[in-house]
Amino acid sequence: MIYRSLSDPIKYGYGVGRVKVLETRLLNVQRLERLVEAADFSQAVHILGETEYGHVLEGAETSDEVEKALDDYSVQVYKFLREANLGENWLSFFLLRHDMHNLRVILKSHFLGEEVDVFFPPGRLDITSAREAVSLDRFERLPSPFARAARRAKEKYEATKLGQMIDIVIDQEMFEELYRLALAEKRRFLKEFVMISIDIANLKIFLRSKILGKGLDFVAESLIEHGTLPKQLFLALFPDSWEGIIGRFRATRYANLFVEGWREAMERGSLNHFDAVADNFLLNLAKHGKRVSLGPEPVFGYTLAKENEIKIIRIILIGKLAGLSKKVLKERMRSLYV
Repeated sequence: MIYRSLSDPIKYGYGVGRVKVLETRLLNVQRLERLVEAADFSQAVHILGETEYGHVLEGAETSDEVEKALDDYSVQVYKFLREANLGENWLSFFLLRHDMHNLRVILKSHFLGEEVDVFFPPGRLDITSAREAVSLDRFERLPSPFARAARRAKEKYEATKLGQMIDIVIDQEMFEELYRLALAEKRRFLKEFVMISIDIANLKIFLRSKILGKGLDFVAESLIEHGTLPKQLFLALFPDSWEGIIGRFRATRYANLFVEGWREAMERGSLNHFDAVADNFLLNLAKHGKRVSLGPEPVFGYTLAKENEIKIIRIILIGKLAGLSKKVLKERMRSLYV
């Protein structure tokens, strides 16, 4: 422990120092409101021209061009994360989610014949090599943990012929690896963040399963291990009434979050807005990392904030191109880190 405290200023000093400067460039609430209130796509891009996104989006006129520009910008964010020298586990935390998404797309394309070509900027999973490994049924060619994820997804799909099982397995394997990374890093902040992320994922599974009338067996197979709330709690509550379930969750940190999801489920039969509320919950948790003067936590929080900011810009610009109303855009908004 003494060694860690003496080494932290050297190891994390550059990253934390840079973050203090970079945080001043994050979007503020006023600019976000201007973006939402913009008359159209062109005006929104013009407003972003006042920020570092200006040169990134220059010339972008279609949704595909916007997606490409923001994906390229994301690569620069992760480049900074690598330069901050936090270590491979922190970098893997962010890149893993992109790689698992890409593996999901590849598996669905192969097994379901879905012609989906939407890939996030990859980390350690080479798209071409992964496609070949899946097509040849040579999962051992995939790096860990993707080989296990692909093999399990194939087994579950072939046993059930349900494409949804691919999503379930990939999510489970992703969180299993995130939990492993958190344990290996031995930072309480990261472990807590992963466990709470798993809780929220399980809340979504629970709510969606109730909405769709799924059976208890489906829920048991879908839930994810290692959350602060045990799987047994969700399974015990699943047959209960909404009143009983809400009463039980009032005793947890997710009381307001659960009620928000339940209310949307009842009123709309969906959880689209709940996804935004859940993202806000995690972003507020990440803000606690600011309290650490020298450590990986401030850099982690900033990186999460940039991901969130890029997501917001993507929602607004694609929404403007699609002609979505300001009301709908506001419903899909996430909080800001600043």
